[in-house]
Amino acid sequence: MKTMKKLLAIFMILSLVLSLGVVTAFATSDDPDPAAGGDDGPATAEENQYEGEVGELAEIAGETMTFDKYLVLNKGADVPDVQFKFVITAGEAGGEAYESVFILPKDKDDDENDYNVIGKPVFVAGTDMETATTTYADDSVILTYAKGDTTTDEADAPTEAPMQTIAFMTADPTTDEKYATKTMTISFAGVTFVEPGVYRYTITEDSAYTDETTPLPGMVYDPGVAESCVRYLDVYVIDNEGSLEVASYVLHENAAAPAEGDDAGTAESEYADPSVISADAENELKDKSTGFSNQYDSKSLAFKKEVTGNQASRDKYFKYTLTITLPDNVDADAFNAKWYEIDMEQSSWVWEPTKNVSTSYDAADMKAANDPNSTDDSNMKVEDGRVYILGSALTGGKEFYLQHGNYIQIRNLPALCEYEVVEEAEDYKSTEAGVADYENATSGTLKTEDENPRGDSEPEDPDDIVFTSYLNTRDGVIPTGIISVIAPAVAVIVLGAAGLGFVLVSKNRKEEEA
Repeated sequence: MKTMKKLLAIFMILSLVLSLGVVTAFATSDDPDPAAGGDDGPATAEENQYEGEVGELAEIAGETMTFDKYLVLNKGADVPDVQFKFVITAGEAGGEAYESVFILPKDKDDDENDYNVIGKPVFVAGTDMETATTTYADDSVILTYAKGDTTTDEADAPTEAPMQTIAFMTADPTTDEKYATKTMTISFAGVTFVEPGVYRYTITEDSAYTDETTPLPGMVYDPGVAESCVRYLDVYVIDNEGSLEVASYVLHENAAAPAEGDDAGTAESEYADPSVISADAENELKDKSTGFSNQYDSKSLAFKKEVTGNQASRDKYFKYTLTITLPDNVDADAFNAKWYEIDMEQSSWVWEPTKNVSTSYDAADMKAANDPNSTDDSNMKVEDGRVYILGSALTGGKEFYLQHGNYIQIRNLPALCEYEVVEEAEDYKSTEAGVADYENATSGTLKTEDENPRGDSEPEDPDDIVFTSYLNTRDGVIPTGIISVIAPAVAVIVLGAAGLGFVLVSKNRKEEEA
Protein backbone atom coordinates (compact mmCIF):
# COMPACT_ATOMS: atom_id res chain seq x y z
CA MET A 1 0.00 0.00 0.00
CA LYS A 2 2.81 2.33 0.86
CA THR A 3 4.42 1.48 -2.46
CA MET A 4 1.23 2.45 -4.34
CA LYS A 5 1.05 5.79 -2.52
CA LYS A 6 4.66 6.54 -3.44
CA LEU A 7 4.04 5.71 -7.14
CA LEU A 8 0.90 7.88 -7.20
CA ALA A 9 2.77 10.85 -5.71
CA ILE A 10 5.57 10.50 -8.24
CA PHE A 11 3.01 10.39 -11.09
CA MET A 12 1.27 13.54 -9.85
CA ILE A 13 4.59 15.37 -9.56
CA LEU A 14 5.57 14.37 -13.12
CA SER A 15 2.17 15.49 -14.43
CA LEU A 16 2.55 18.85 -12.76
CA VAL A 17 6.03 19.33 -14.20
CA LEU A 18 4.89 18.38 -17.69
CA SER A 19 1.92 20.74 -17.53
CA LEU A 20 4.15 23.62 -16.45
CA GLY A 21 6.45 22.91 -19.37
CA VAL A 22 3.59 23.10 -21.88
CA VAL A 23 2.38 26.41 -20.45
CA THR A 24 5.90 27.81 -20.62
CA ALA A 25 6.26 26.66 -24.21
CA PHE A 26 3.06 28.46 -25.28
CA ALA A 27 4.01 31.55 -23.33
CA THR A 28 7.42 31.87 -24.97
CA SER A 29 6.43 30.90 -28.52
CA ASP A 30 6.87 33.57 -31.23
CA ASP A 31 3.77 32.29 -32.97
CA PRO A 32 0.41 32.95 -31.34
CA ASP A 33 -1.03 30.01 -33.26
CA PRO A 34 0.33 26.66 -31.99
CA ALA A 35 -0.68 25.05 -35.26
CA ALA A 36 1.79 27.30 -37.07
CA GLY A 37 4.72 25.49 -35.53
CA GLY A 38 6.37 28.38 -33.70
CA ASP A 39 9.46 28.62 -35.91
CA ASP A 40 7.93 30.06 -39.10
CA GLY A 41 7.46 33.64 -37.83
CA PRO A 42 4.14 35.41 -37.13
CA ALA A 43 1.05 34.19 -38.89
CA THR A 44 -0.43 36.24 -41.75
CA ALA A 45 -2.89 38.79 -40.40
CA GLU A 46 -6.54 38.04 -40.95
CA GLU A 47 -7.55 39.21 -44.41
CA ASN A 48 -9.44 42.47 -44.29
CA GLN A 49 -12.80 42.60 -46.04
CA TYR A 50 -11.75 45.60 -48.17
CA GLU A 51 -8.48 44.12 -49.40
CA GLY A 52 -7.86 44.19 -53.13
CA GLU A 53 -9.88 46.04 -55.74
CA VAL A 54 -13.15 47.52 -54.56
CA GLY A 55 -15.48 47.63 -57.52
CA GLU A 56 -14.30 49.90 -60.32
CA LEU A 57 -12.51 52.44 -58.18
CA ALA A 58 -9.36 53.66 -59.88
CA GLU A 59 -6.30 53.59 -57.71
CA ILE A 60 -4.77 57.01 -57.15
CA ALA A 61 -1.01 57.34 -57.45
CA GLY A 62 0.64 59.13 -54.57
CA GLU A 63 -1.23 60.70 -51.71
CA THR A 64 -3.59 63.10 -53.47
CA MET A 65 -6.94 62.92 -55.20
CA THR A 66 -8.49 65.28 -57.72
CA PHE A 67 -11.96 66.28 -58.82
CA ASP A 68 -13.25 68.63 -61.49
CA LYS A 69 -15.48 71.68 -61.61
CA TYR A 70 -17.39 72.09 -64.88
CA LEU A 71 -19.03 75.39 -65.84
CA VAL A 72 -21.47 74.86 -68.73
CA LEU A 73 -22.22 77.85 -70.99
CA ASN A 74 -24.06 78.66 -74.16
CA LYS A 75 -21.66 78.43 -77.08
CA GLY A 76 -21.76 82.15 -77.81
CA ALA A 77 -21.41 83.26 -74.17
CA ASP A 78 -18.35 84.55 -72.34
CA VAL A 79 -16.96 82.79 -69.29
CA PRO A 80 -18.24 85.01 -66.45
CA ASP A 81 -16.13 86.61 -63.75
CA VAL A 82 -17.14 84.47 -60.79
CA GLN A 83 -15.62 82.65 -57.83
CA PHE A 84 -16.62 79.48 -55.99
CA LYS A 85 -15.60 78.26 -52.57
CA PHE A 86 -15.09 74.58 -51.72
CA VAL A 87 -14.72 73.18 -48.21
CA ILE A 88 -13.76 69.68 -47.02
CA THR A 89 -14.90 68.42 -43.63
CA ALA A 90 -15.28 65.12 -41.79
CA GLY A 91 -18.35 63.57 -43.37
CA GLU A 92 -21.56 61.89 -42.33
CA ALA A 93 -22.17 58.18 -42.60
CA GLY A 94 -25.14 58.41 -44.92
CA GLY A 95 -27.87 56.67 -42.98
CA GLU A 96 -28.24 54.04 -40.28
CA ALA A 97 -27.93 51.20 -42.77
CA TYR A 98 -24.34 52.17 -43.52
CA GLU A 99 -23.03 53.02 -40.08
CA SER A 100 -21.07 49.78 -39.79
CA VAL A 101 -19.43 50.33 -43.19
CA PHE A 102 -18.15 53.88 -42.89
CA ILE A 103 -15.73 55.26 -40.37
CA LEU A 104 -16.11 58.92 -39.61
CA PRO A 105 -12.69 60.55 -39.48
CA LYS A 106 -11.77 61.55 -35.92
CA ASP A 107 -8.51 63.42 -35.72
CA LYS A 108 -6.14 62.96 -32.80
CA ASP A 109 -5.73 66.73 -32.50
CA ASP A 110 -9.44 66.99 -31.76
CA ASP A 111 -9.56 64.16 -29.21
CA GLU A 112 -6.41 62.28 -28.27
CA ASN A 113 -8.45 59.64 -26.45
CA ASP A 114 -10.82 58.87 -29.35
CA TYR A 115 -9.29 59.04 -32.83
CA ASN A 116 -8.76 56.97 -35.95
CA VAL A 117 -6.71 59.41 -38.05
CA ILE A 118 -3.81 61.72 -37.37
CA GLY A 119 -3.92 64.90 -39.45
CA LYS A 120 -6.46 66.36 -41.86
CA PRO A 121 -6.64 66.58 -45.65
CA VAL A 122 -6.03 69.97 -47.27
CA PHE A 123 -6.69 71.60 -50.62
CA VAL A 124 -3.65 72.30 -52.78
CA ALA A 125 -3.30 75.79 -54.23
CA GLY A 126 -2.84 76.09 -57.98
CA THR A 127 -3.73 78.09 -61.06
CA ASP A 128 -6.92 80.08 -60.38
CA MET A 129 -7.12 78.42 -56.95
CA GLU A 130 -6.32 80.16 -53.68
CA THR A 131 -6.44 78.30 -50.39
CA ALA A 132 -8.17 79.83 -47.40
CA THR A 133 -8.71 78.90 -43.78
CA THR A 134 -12.06 78.44 -42.05
CA THR A 135 -13.09 76.39 -39.02
CA TYR A 136 -11.50 73.27 -40.47
CA ALA A 137 -7.84 74.30 -40.73
CA ASP A 138 -6.64 74.83 -44.30
CA ASP A 139 -9.73 73.08 -45.56
CA SER A 140 -11.04 75.43 -48.22
CA VAL A 141 -10.15 76.65 -51.67
CA ILE A 142 -11.46 79.61 -53.67
CA LEU A 143 -11.75 78.86 -57.37
CA THR A 144 -11.82 81.73 -59.90
CA TYR A 145 -13.28 81.84 -63.39
CA ALA A 146 -12.68 84.81 -65.69
CA LYS A 147 -13.36 85.93 -69.23
CA GLY A 148 -10.86 84.35 -71.57
CA ASP A 149 -10.64 81.01 -69.74
CA THR A 150 -10.25 78.05 -72.07
CA THR A 151 -13.46 76.25 -73.02
CA THR A 152 -14.29 72.97 -74.74
CA ASP A 153 -17.15 72.59 -77.20
CA GLU A 154 -19.86 70.15 -76.22
CA ALA A 155 -19.12 68.11 -79.34
CA ASP A 156 -15.57 67.50 -78.07
CA ALA A 157 -16.58 66.31 -74.59
CA PRO A 158 -15.25 62.85 -73.69
CA THR A 159 -17.86 60.14 -74.03
CA GLU A 160 -16.58 57.65 -71.44
CA ALA A 161 -18.90 56.85 -68.57
CA PRO A 162 -17.51 59.07 -65.80
CA MET A 163 -18.11 62.18 -67.91
CA GLN A 164 -21.85 61.97 -67.36
CA THR A 165 -21.06 64.34 -64.49
CA ILE A 166 -21.16 67.21 -67.01
CA ALA A 167 -24.77 68.41 -67.03
CA PHE A 168 -25.57 70.17 -70.31
CA MET A 169 -28.60 72.44 -70.60
CA THR A 170 -30.24 71.19 -73.80
CA ALA A 171 -30.75 67.89 -75.55
CA ASP A 172 -28.66 68.92 -78.57
CA PRO A 173 -25.53 66.81 -78.13
CA THR A 174 -23.06 68.71 -80.27
CA THR A 175 -23.65 72.30 -81.31
CA ASP A 176 -25.09 74.74 -78.81
CA GLU A 177 -22.97 74.57 -75.64
CA LYS A 178 -19.44 74.58 -74.29
CA TYR A 179 -17.84 74.20 -70.87
CA ALA A 180 -14.83 75.36 -68.87
CA THR A 181 -13.03 72.87 -66.62
CA LYS A 182 -10.96 73.47 -63.49
CA THR A 183 -9.28 70.62 -61.61
CA MET A 184 -8.87 70.78 -57.83
CA THR A 185 -6.51 68.69 -55.72
CA ILE A 186 -6.87 67.42 -52.16
CA SER A 187 -3.75 66.17 -50.41
CA PHE A 188 -3.75 63.39 -47.82
CA ALA A 189 0.02 63.57 -47.40
CA GLY A 190 -0.37 64.75 -43.82
CA VAL A 191 -3.00 62.16 -42.89
CA THR A 192 -2.20 58.87 -41.13
CA PHE A 193 -5.03 56.33 -40.96
CA VAL A 194 -4.96 54.22 -37.80
CA GLU A 195 -7.20 51.34 -38.87
CA PRO A 196 -8.70 49.92 -42.07
CA GLY A 197 -12.13 50.94 -43.28
CA VAL A 198 -13.95 53.42 -45.49
CA TYR A 199 -13.36 56.96 -44.24
CA ARG A 200 -15.96 59.44 -45.40
CA TYR A 201 -15.33 63.14 -45.97
CA THR A 202 -17.75 65.76 -47.29
CA ILE A 203 -16.87 68.33 -49.97
CA THR A 204 -19.23 71.29 -50.14
CA GLU A 205 -19.49 73.95 -52.84
CA ASP A 206 -20.51 77.25 -51.29
CA SER A 207 -23.11 78.58 -53.71
CA ALA A 208 -23.28 81.95 -51.95
CA TYR A 209 -19.68 82.92 -52.63
CA THR A 210 -18.55 85.14 -55.50
CA ASP A 211 -16.32 88.17 -55.77
CA GLU A 212 -19.24 90.26 -54.48
CA THR A 213 -20.14 87.64 -51.83
CA THR A 214 -23.44 87.01 -53.61
CA PRO A 215 -24.48 84.20 -55.95
CA LEU A 216 -24.13 84.92 -59.65
CA PRO A 217 -27.61 85.51 -61.11
CA GLY A 218 -28.50 82.84 -63.62
CA MET A 219 -26.22 80.17 -62.12
CA VAL A 220 -27.78 76.72 -61.67
CA TYR A 221 -26.03 74.29 -59.33
CA ASP A 222 -25.94 70.65 -60.45
CA PRO A 223 -29.47 70.09 -61.73
CA GLY A 224 -30.63 66.53 -61.21
CA VAL A 225 -28.49 66.00 -58.11
CA ALA A 226 -30.49 65.92 -54.87
CA GLU A 227 -27.77 67.61 -52.85
CA SER A 228 -26.48 69.82 -55.62
CA CYS A 229 -23.64 71.47 -53.72
CA VAL A 230 -22.41 68.38 -51.80
CA ARG A 231 -20.20 65.44 -52.75
CA TYR A 232 -19.15 62.55 -50.52
CA LEU A 233 -15.51 61.48 -50.69
CA ASP A 234 -14.82 57.93 -49.51
CA VAL A 235 -11.24 56.90 -48.76
CA TYR A 236 -10.72 53.13 -48.86
CA VAL A 237 -8.01 52.13 -46.38
CA ILE A 238 -7.01 48.45 -46.50
CA ASP A 239 -4.94 46.07 -44.46
CA ASN A 240 -2.36 44.77 -46.92
CA GLU A 241 -0.72 41.85 -45.10
CA GLY A 242 -0.41 43.80 -41.93
CA SER A 243 0.38 47.22 -43.45
CA LEU A 244 -2.27 49.89 -43.85
CA GLU A 245 -2.48 51.67 -47.16
CA VAL A 246 -4.94 53.87 -49.03
CA ALA A 247 -6.21 51.77 -51.90
CA SER A 248 -8.44 54.31 -53.63
CA TYR A 249 -10.72 57.33 -53.45
CA VAL A 250 -14.22 57.68 -54.83
CA LEU A 251 -16.59 60.63 -55.03
CA HIS A 252 -20.37 60.09 -54.68
CA GLU A 253 -23.31 62.32 -55.50
CA ASN A 254 -25.51 60.79 -52.81
CA ALA A 255 -24.85 59.80 -49.24
CA ALA A 256 -26.92 56.61 -49.39
CA ALA A 257 -24.68 54.87 -51.93
CA PRO A 258 -22.10 53.31 -52.53
CA ALA A 259 -22.83 49.81 -53.83
CA GLU A 260 -25.33 47.75 -55.71
CA GLY A 261 -25.35 44.20 -57.03
CA ASP A 262 -25.58 40.71 -55.63
CA ASP A 263 -22.11 40.74 -54.15
CA ALA A 264 -22.97 43.69 -51.97
CA GLY A 265 -26.23 42.27 -50.73
CA THR A 266 -29.73 42.86 -51.98
CA ALA A 267 -30.78 45.20 -49.19
CA GLU A 268 -29.21 48.03 -47.26
CA SER A 269 -29.33 45.96 -44.08
CA GLU A 270 -27.26 43.24 -45.77
CA TYR A 271 -24.76 45.72 -47.14
CA ALA A 272 -24.45 47.24 -43.69
CA ASP A 273 -22.93 43.96 -42.57
CA PRO A 274 -19.32 43.96 -43.83
CA SER A 275 -19.30 40.16 -43.87
CA VAL A 276 -21.41 40.12 -47.06
CA ILE A 277 -18.75 41.98 -49.06
CA SER A 278 -16.28 39.73 -50.79
CA ALA A 279 -12.74 40.95 -51.31
CA ASP A 280 -12.78 39.47 -54.82
CA ALA A 281 -16.27 40.68 -55.77
CA GLU A 282 -16.62 43.19 -58.58
CA ASN A 283 -18.98 45.44 -56.70
CA GLU A 284 -20.42 48.08 -59.02
CA LEU A 285 -20.55 51.43 -57.28
CA LYS A 286 -23.39 53.78 -58.18
CA ASP A 287 -23.71 57.55 -58.12
CA LYS A 288 -20.01 57.98 -58.79
CA SER A 289 -19.01 61.49 -59.70
CA THR A 290 -16.01 63.27 -61.19
CA GLY A 291 -16.91 66.56 -59.52
CA PHE A 292 -19.36 69.45 -59.71
CA SER A 293 -21.20 70.65 -62.81
CA ASN A 294 -22.87 74.07 -62.87
CA GLN A 295 -24.88 75.72 -65.64
CA TYR A 296 -24.73 79.40 -66.47
CA ASP A 297 -27.59 80.09 -68.86
CA SER A 298 -26.98 83.62 -70.09
CA LYS A 299 -28.03 85.75 -73.03
CA SER A 300 -26.74 88.98 -74.51
CA LEU A 301 -28.77 91.96 -75.69
CA ALA A 302 -27.71 94.10 -78.66
CA PHE A 303 -29.56 97.16 -79.97
CA LYS A 304 -28.72 99.46 -82.86
CA LYS A 305 -29.75 102.87 -84.22
CA GLU A 306 -29.98 103.83 -87.88
CA VAL A 307 -31.31 106.97 -89.59
CA THR A 308 -32.43 107.23 -93.19
CA GLY A 309 -34.24 109.71 -95.46
CA ASN A 310 -33.44 112.70 -97.64
CA GLN A 311 -34.23 115.17 -94.85
CA ALA A 312 -32.83 113.09 -91.95
CA SER A 313 -29.92 114.31 -89.87
CA ARG A 314 -27.35 111.61 -89.18
CA ASP A 315 -25.77 113.84 -86.54
CA LYS A 316 -28.93 113.98 -84.47
CA TYR A 317 -28.96 112.18 -81.11
CA PHE A 318 -31.99 110.13 -80.07
CA LYS A 319 -32.76 109.13 -76.48
CA TYR A 320 -33.26 105.48 -75.48
CA THR A 321 -34.15 103.78 -72.19
CA LEU A 322 -33.19 100.14 -71.64
CA THR A 323 -34.98 98.29 -68.81
CA ILE A 324 -34.41 94.73 -67.57
CA THR A 325 -37.11 92.98 -65.50
CA LEU A 326 -36.03 89.93 -63.54
CA PRO A 327 -37.85 86.59 -63.33
CA ASP A 328 -38.77 85.19 -59.93
CA ASN A 329 -35.83 82.77 -59.86
CA VAL A 330 -33.21 85.54 -60.08
CA ASP A 331 -32.16 87.23 -56.86
CA ALA A 332 -32.79 90.97 -57.35
CA ASP A 333 -30.16 92.09 -54.84
CA ALA A 334 -27.55 89.88 -56.45
CA PHE A 335 -28.41 91.15 -59.95
CA ASN A 336 -28.39 94.79 -58.92
CA ALA A 337 -24.97 94.43 -57.30
CA LYS A 338 -23.41 92.74 -60.32
CA TRP A 339 -21.45 94.55 -63.05
CA TYR A 340 -22.30 93.42 -66.59
CA GLU A 341 -19.86 93.92 -69.42
CA ILE A 342 -20.59 95.97 -72.52
CA ASP A 343 -18.72 94.17 -75.29
CA MET A 344 -16.67 96.91 -76.93
CA GLU A 345 -15.77 94.69 -79.87
CA GLN A 346 -19.49 94.61 -80.65
CA SER A 347 -20.36 98.14 -79.54
CA SER A 348 -19.75 101.66 -80.84
CA TRP A 349 -21.28 104.85 -79.49
CA VAL A 350 -20.17 108.41 -78.70
CA TRP A 351 -19.14 108.79 -75.07
CA GLU A 352 -19.12 112.61 -75.16
CA PRO A 353 -21.88 113.73 -77.53
CA THR A 354 -21.75 117.36 -78.69
CA LYS A 355 -24.77 119.58 -78.99
CA ASN A 356 -25.78 120.24 -82.61
CA VAL A 357 -28.61 122.10 -84.27
CA SER A 358 -30.65 118.94 -84.88
CA THR A 359 -30.38 117.62 -81.30
CA SER A 360 -32.76 118.81 -78.60
CA TYR A 361 -30.81 117.43 -75.62
CA ASP A 362 -28.10 119.13 -73.57
CA ALA A 363 -24.54 117.95 -74.06
CA ALA A 364 -24.02 117.58 -70.30
CA ASP A 365 -27.01 115.26 -69.94
CA MET A 366 -25.90 113.14 -72.87
CA LYS A 367 -22.35 112.86 -71.53
CA ALA A 368 -23.58 111.87 -68.07
CA ALA A 369 -25.55 109.01 -69.60
CA ASN A 370 -23.07 107.85 -72.26
CA ASP A 371 -19.62 108.31 -70.75
CA PRO A 372 -18.44 105.39 -68.53
CA ASN A 373 -15.79 107.72 -67.09
CA SER A 374 -18.26 110.41 -66.16
CA THR A 375 -18.28 111.32 -62.49
CA ASP A 376 -21.96 112.13 -62.87
CA ASP A 377 -22.91 108.50 -63.46
CA SER A 378 -21.63 105.83 -61.10
CA ASN A 379 -23.62 103.11 -62.89
CA MET A 380 -20.92 102.61 -65.55
CA LYS A 381 -17.19 102.14 -65.25
CA VAL A 382 -14.04 101.29 -67.19
CA GLU A 383 -11.80 98.67 -65.61
CA ASP A 384 -8.77 97.02 -67.23
CA GLY A 385 -9.90 98.34 -70.58
CA ARG A 386 -13.35 96.78 -70.27
CA VAL A 387 -16.62 98.70 -69.92
CA TYR A 388 -19.22 97.63 -67.36
CA ILE A 389 -22.73 98.64 -66.42
CA LEU A 390 -24.25 98.03 -62.99
CA GLY A 391 -27.25 95.72 -62.75
CA SER A 392 -29.26 98.25 -60.76
CA ALA A 393 -28.95 100.69 -63.66
CA LEU A 394 -30.55 98.12 -65.96
CA THR A 395 -33.43 97.26 -63.65
CA GLY A 396 -33.99 100.97 -62.95
CA GLY A 397 -33.95 101.96 -66.63
CA LYS A 398 -30.62 102.97 -68.20
CA GLU A 399 -30.59 105.93 -70.63
CA PHE A 400 -28.40 106.13 -73.72
CA TYR A 401 -28.16 108.77 -76.46
CA LEU A 402 -27.44 107.30 -79.87
CA GLN A 403 -27.03 108.68 -83.39
CA HIS A 404 -26.92 106.97 -86.76
CA GLY A 405 -24.80 103.81 -86.76
CA ASN A 406 -24.39 103.50 -82.99
CA TYR A 407 -24.89 100.08 -81.40
CA ILE A 408 -24.44 98.53 -77.96
CA GLN A 409 -24.18 94.89 -76.82
CA ILE A 410 -24.51 93.91 -73.14
CA ARG A 411 -23.14 90.47 -72.36
CA ASN A 412 -24.12 87.59 -70.06
CA LEU A 413 -27.50 88.69 -68.78
CA PRO A 414 -29.45 85.91 -67.02
CA ALA A 415 -31.72 83.95 -69.32
CA LEU A 416 -35.48 84.53 -69.03
CA CYS A 417 -35.08 88.19 -68.08
CA GLU A 418 -37.58 90.54 -69.67
CA TYR A 419 -36.08 93.38 -71.70
CA GLU A 420 -37.51 96.58 -73.18
CA VAL A 421 -35.84 99.27 -75.30
CA VAL A 422 -37.92 102.45 -75.58
CA GLU A 423 -37.20 105.39 -77.89
CA GLU A 424 -38.15 108.97 -77.00
CA ALA A 425 -40.57 110.27 -79.63
CA GLU A 426 -39.15 112.69 -82.24
CA ASP A 427 -40.44 114.23 -85.47
CA TYR A 428 -39.14 111.21 -87.36
CA LYS A 429 -40.95 108.07 -88.42
CA SER A 430 -39.84 105.36 -85.98
CA THR A 431 -39.77 101.69 -87.02
CA GLU A 432 -39.11 99.12 -84.31
CA ALA A 433 -36.73 96.29 -85.25
CA GLY A 434 -36.30 97.98 -88.62
CA VAL A 435 -32.53 97.64 -89.06
CA ALA A 436 -31.26 94.71 -91.14
CA ASP A 437 -29.84 91.89 -88.97
CA TYR A 438 -31.28 93.56 -85.82
CA GLU A 439 -34.84 92.38 -86.30
CA ASN A 440 -35.79 90.89 -82.92
CA ALA A 441 -38.58 92.69 -81.08
CA THR A 442 -37.72 95.76 -79.00
CA SER A 443 -39.28 94.04 -75.96
CA GLY A 444 -39.53 90.40 -74.95
CA THR A 445 -37.80 87.60 -73.06
CA LEU A 446 -34.14 86.62 -73.23
CA LYS A 447 -34.62 82.95 -73.97
CA THR A 448 -33.04 80.12 -75.90
CA GLU A 449 -35.78 80.05 -78.51
CA ASP A 450 -34.99 83.52 -79.85
CA GLU A 451 -34.27 83.29 -83.54
CA ASN A 452 -30.95 84.56 -84.78
CA PRO A 453 -31.67 87.03 -87.60
CA ARG A 454 -28.03 87.06 -88.61
CA GLY A 455 -28.22 83.49 -89.80
CA ASP A 456 -25.08 82.12 -91.40
CA SER A 457 -23.30 85.46 -91.20
CA GLU A 458 -22.70 84.91 -87.46
CA PRO A 459 -22.36 81.13 -87.00
CA GLU A 460 -20.71 81.52 -83.58
CA ASP A 461 -23.81 83.20 -82.08
CA PRO A 462 -26.55 80.57 -82.42
CA ASP A 463 -29.29 81.63 -80.00
CA ASP A 464 -27.36 83.56 -77.41
CA ILE A 465 -27.91 87.15 -78.55
CA VAL A 466 -31.08 89.17 -79.06
CA PHE A 467 -30.55 91.74 -81.82
CA THR A 468 -33.08 94.59 -81.74
CA SER A 469 -33.11 98.10 -83.20
CA TYR A 470 -34.88 101.32 -84.14
CA LEU A 471 -34.90 102.76 -87.67
CA ASN A 472 -35.76 106.47 -87.93
CA THR A 473 -36.85 107.90 -91.27
CA ARG A 474 -37.40 111.48 -92.40
CA ASP A 475 -38.16 112.13 -96.05
CA GLY A 476 -39.30 115.36 -97.70
CA VAL A 477 -40.88 116.05 -101.07
CA ILE A 478 -38.70 118.25 -103.29
CA PRO A 479 -41.03 120.73 -105.15
CA THR A 480 -40.87 121.08 -108.96
CA GLY A 481 -41.56 124.89 -109.43
CA ILE A 482 -41.74 126.83 -112.76
CA ILE A 483 -38.34 128.44 -112.37
CA SER A 484 -36.59 125.16 -112.17
CA VAL A 485 -38.46 123.85 -115.21
CA ILE A 486 -37.94 126.81 -117.69
CA ALA A 487 -34.49 127.81 -116.52
CA PRO A 488 -32.61 125.62 -119.00
CA ALA A 489 -34.65 126.94 -121.99
CA VAL A 490 -34.19 130.56 -120.90
CA ALA A 491 -30.47 129.98 -120.63
CA VAL A 492 -30.34 128.65 -124.19
CA ILE A 493 -32.29 131.67 -125.52
CA VAL A 494 -30.09 134.13 -123.70
CA LEU A 495 -26.96 132.48 -124.98
CA GLY A 496 -28.38 132.41 -128.52
CA ALA A 497 -29.32 136.08 -128.39
CA ALA A 498 -25.90 137.00 -127.10
CA GLY A 499 -24.26 135.11 -129.93
CA LEU A 500 -26.47 136.75 -132.55
CA GLY A 501 -25.72 140.21 -131.12
CA PHE A 502 -22.02 139.50 -131.28
CA VAL A 503 -22.28 138.55 -134.94
CA LEU A 504 -24.32 141.67 -135.83
CA VAL A 505 -21.90 143.99 -134.03
CA SER A 506 -18.96 142.45 -135.83
CA LYS A 507 -20.67 142.85 -139.20
CA ASN A 508 -21.47 146.54 -138.60
CA ARG A 509 -17.84 147.26 -137.69
CA LYS A 510 -16.60 145.70 -140.88
CA GLU A 511 -19.06 147.77 -143.02
CA GLU A 512 -18.01 151.06 -141.36
CA GLU A 513 -14.33 150.31 -141.88
CA ALA A 514 -14.99 149.63 -145.56
